[in-house]
Amino acid sequence: MNPTLVSPVRLLVTAVCLSVLLALPSFAAPSRPKPKPVDEHVKLYNAAYDEIHKLEFSSAQVLLERALRLEPDFAEAHNNLAYTLRKQGEDHYDKALEHYNTAIELDEDLAEAYMYRGVLYVQTGSKDSAAADLQTLTAMGSKLASELAYVIENGAEKAPEGFFGVAGKK
Repeated sequence: MNPTLVSPVRLLVTAVCLSVLLALPSFAAPSRPKPKPVDEHVKLYNAAYDEIHKLEFSSAQVLLERALRLEPDFAEAHNNLAYTLRKQGEDHYDKALEHYNTAIELDEDLAEAYMYRGVLYVQTGSKDSAAADLQTLTAMGSKLASELAYVIENGAEKAPEGFFGVAGKK
């Protein structure tokens, strides 16, 4: 065999083999998907969730209001805003009720909104309305039905009360 012909062929074969070998890791292991960027309204919602757990209701309120300016149809944020308003006292009950109702209008399966609206109804003396929310929770098969039943029966939330939030951080 002519050595001048073998060398370029051998060089070509080596180059092709090397190219294939270098490409194999990308075929062998799937690459991780790029993390989805978190929208600003979700970041605000998550920060508010943390504030609620620290019982910092007024700062959570500010964050949730900002989130809702960015995403007005964010049912979970309406629910958690209503919760923070309710926790700040009677002066905020009307606004809290508006946000619970909006949360339910946006997501009729949002059990937490029925539960906490029921608590608000108990606090305002509207036990019939609270009972209607309990009936809805029971029909949904929600574990929160027993929590609202406790509030209706005892006139107050359990102590120490739990935060049943929506879905936690997004």
